[in-house]
Amino acid sequence: MYPAPSRFADGAGGHSIGYVGNVTLPLHVVPQDGRKPVILNLKLDYAACEKLCVPAEAKLELLLSGNATTADSVVAAAEALVPHRAQIGGGGILSIRAVHREIGSNKPRVVVDLRPRPVRQ
Repeated sequence: MYPAPSRFADGAGGHSIGYVGNVTLPLHVVPQDGRKPVILNLKLDYAACEKLCVPAEAKLELLLSGNATTADSVVAAAEALVPHRAQIGGGGILSIRAVHREIGSNKPRVVVDLRPRPVRQ
């Protein structure tokens, strides 16, 4: 469940896709036995970039006891940024009218036909 990344200038004349500033990546962890704590082991490879990207790695271990914390509001805010599936013809700010794949060129692509919801004044 990742918040949608954004496209930004990479400082070398091109663009990158990622996160600027802090990002919270929410996870749903379901314990096998709800009466016992869960140990979450994480190995994360990432890059910290400004004018030059520096690769980094983090290894973390977190004990999840199931008790609610003040971090719940941070996780809820991050979950609100996670894109949700849209149905073809469904409502929303943008409605997906059709999706098809174009294979005829040397660069196959997926075309998504969108219709914006009318703005009411």
